Amino acid sequence: MHLPAKYVRALVFLTTFFAWQHFNLEAIEDGDKCQKDGSIDSSDSKKEEDKKDQEEKKDDEPLKIGFLAFPTSQQPGPLIAFGQNFVDKGQLQAILVGSYIKGHKQYAAIINPTFVYGVTDTFSLFFAAPDAVKLRQGEDHSSGIQDLLLQVEYGFYTKNKKDSSDEASVVANVTFPTGSTKKSPPTGDGQCSCFLGFTYNRMTFDWYYFASTGGIWNGSNQGTRFGSQFLYQGGIGRMIVSSDDWYLSWLIEGSGTLADRNRIDGKTDHNSGGNVIYVTPSLTFATIKRFFIQGGIQVPLYQHLFGKQTRNDVGAAVNIGWVF
Repeated sequence: MHLPAKYVRALVFLTTFFAWQHFNLEAIEDGDKCQKDGSIDSSDSKKEEDKKDQEEKKDDEPLKIGFLAFPTSQQPGPLIAFGQNFVDKGQLQAILVGSYIKGHKQYAAIINPTFVYGVTDTFSLFFAAPDAVKLRQGEDHSSGIQDLLLQVEYGFYTKNKKDSSDEASVVANVTFPTGSTKKSPPTGDGQCSCFLGFTYNRMTFDWYYFASTGGIWNGSNQGTRFGSQFLYQGGIGRMIVSSDDWYLSWLIEGSGTLADRNRIDGKTDHNSGGNVIYVTPSLTFATIKRFFIQGGIQVPLYQHLFGKQTRNDVGAAVNIGWVF
C-alpha cells in the first residue's frame, strides 16, 4: 500500500523535527555539564593556586635562626646613622640616646630621649627631644633643650628568603626651632630644617649590612642660614654569640657629612662647612623580648674643614631601648 505523498512529507517533517529536538537537548545538557565541570575545575584550580601561593609565601619566610629569629625591634641597627627605626604594628619603643664628642677646647654632651611607634609593620613614627647637658666652645659654656625632631619612615621594599631578609626605606623628618640661638654656644639653629633620605639593609643569620644616603636643607632666619648637608653612611656587623633569648654582636659603621658653608647676617661664613668622615665600632646586646643596649666609640677618619675650624678628636655614643 502506498501512502499519499503529503503524508510521507508530513512523516518526514515530524521525524526530522523530533530528531533535531533530541540532538539539540543533548547538546544543551552536554554544554551545561561542561560549564558546570568547567566551574568546578576553575574553582579547584583557584584553590590550588591559592594553596600554592601560600606555600610559596611560607617558603619565602626566613628561618628563625640567628638575627632572623628576633623581632624587628630587637634586630641589629646602626648606632650613628639615620633610619631603620621599625617596630611591629602597635608597638612603642623608647630609646635613650647619649652622645659625647670632644675636640680642642670644645665638647658636647647630649641626652636624647626618642620614641618609635609602629603605625604598621613597615611604617613608623619617630620623635626625638634632645637636651644639651653641657656644651663648650672656647671659653663659653651653655646647656638646654635643643631642636625637636619628628620623623616618618616607610619600608617600600622587602624581600625575604629562607636565609636572608632585604629591606629598603625612605626617611623624612622636620626639626623645629625649640633650642636657643642666643646662648653661647647656641643650643638650636633658630630655623626649621627638612631631611629626606633612603636606606637599604640586608640581614642573614649571622651578618648585617646597610647603606644610607640623604640630605638636610635648612631654613633661613634674619639672614642666617646654616649650610645644607649631604650624608653618606654604611656599615657591616656580625653575630658574636647568641642563645634562644639573647645575642651579642659587633658593628663597624662609617658616617660621612659633606656640609656647605653657612651664611650669617646675609654673608658667607668662610670658616664653616667641609667634609668629615667618622668610623664607629660598636657592640649590641639584645634580648628577644624588650631590651637592647648598643654602645661604641666614634673616631674621625677624615676631616677636611673650610677655613679655620676646630677639629673633633673622639666621641662616644650609647643607645638603650625598651619595647612597651
